[in-house]
Amino acid sequence: MPSPLLVPPPALTSAWPVEGMTCANCAGRVEKALLKVPGVLGAVVNLATESVAVTTANAAPDFDVLAAAVHVAGYTLQPVLPDDAVPALAVPVAGLSEGGLVAAPGAAHVGHAVRPP
Repeated sequence: MPSPLLVPPPALTSAWPVEGMTCANCAGRVEKALLKVPGVLGAVVNLATESVAVTTANAAPDFDVLAAAVHVAGYTLQPVLPDDAVPALAVPVAGLSEGGLVAAPGAAHVGHAVRPP
């Protein structure tokens, strides 16, 4: 009888701001520190946006554990506030008006719209 196909559990990726990084070596230290945390499958730092995306096996990562690992490496992992959780560009946009961006029907808000000159 053939063995059943094993499907790995879904991975979950979360992102947070990181303070204190100034170079690629800093980014590497943050990634290495996070990869040592049990359950973390991947960590990718974006130095330009001063943020890190952390992929875990199947559960939301414990922020305090991740923040402690980053702190030991010499940096600060910042919590994401509810308003910061969804980037402004992720909101459906219907178009532009004289006042700036207009949210599509059903969208909660546009976010921080850039006003035309």
